Amino acid sequence: MLEPGQLGRWVAQRTDIWQMGFLSARRLGRLASDRGLTAFRLGDHVKHLWQLGLLRADLVVSMHRLDTTGLIEVDRDDKGAYYYADERQPAERDEGLGSSFAALEELPPDLDLRFHPFRYYVLYHIDRCLYLGIHPMQMLISVARYPELVEHKVNAFQRRSSGADFRQAVNRWNDTAALSIAAEPHTYEMLFGIIKCSASAGMEPQRQAICQHGAEYCSALKMIGRVRIQEIRQELCISAQRLDPNRTVHTIPRLTDGEFRVKDVKGRLGGRCTFRRWQRC
Repeated sequence: MLEPGQLGRWVAQRTDIWQMGFLSARRLGRLASDRGLTAFRLGDHVKHLWQLGLLRADLVVSMHRLDTTGLIEVDRDDKGAYYYADERQPAERDEGLGSSFAALEELPPDLDLRFHPFRYYVLYHIDRCLYLGIHPMQMLISVARYPELVEHKVNAFQRRSSGADFRQAVNRWNDTAALSIAAEPHTYEMLFGIIKCSASAGMEPQRQAICQHGAEYCSALKMIGRVRIQEIRQELCISAQRLDPNRTVHTIPRLTDGEFRVKDVKGRLGGRCTFRRWQRC
């Protein structure tokens, strides 16, 4: 939806305007776990998802030039570090993604992957796809059938994850997250009533930088079009409802002040609160 490399270019050149800090793979996994996605307790899991192209980073930094398809060089700093936007596509595996972690190599130690907390949205969908969906009572109903049911579910996952439709869905999840991440600097104050800046930058220059970014982002939205934007908002609402259907309970944190709405609410309710904030962006 955004131009290829656009988000990475903005993040590399305007890092200070983002109000929510970018996370390492391990910290993103911890955030996902805190918000009810138990599949990502280990940071290596998030890193491996990135290696497979299922999860895009918002910025990739390396002290060495990278020659990876889909990584677009967007900047260099005075220390010689290369900055890359991540536009990689999911890995194609005719047999499906089962056991795909086992074939991955260790990443270079100087590779720095940076993820905005909004990438939780992608992890939510991956978590949903990995869920086998076998009712716990099946263990008591017929334990002898349990291996058969597991095999059936695994085979279904292998077929689904090998297809083009699955890869298109992964791209759509990442594109939706990218669009929300790009909106964050100029919507944060609107939602939470505060704005952050470094001591050296000053508040007025920070506001000006955010305002300039907002104008460029709005121009990108016009290119995407109202119809597609409304579809994305609807998808976020549906995801929020699936994650936690307790609408009345969800109203309580929405009435609180400031960052409590997204920072201090844990479990799947916290995930739903986060989705609702993005939908408003």
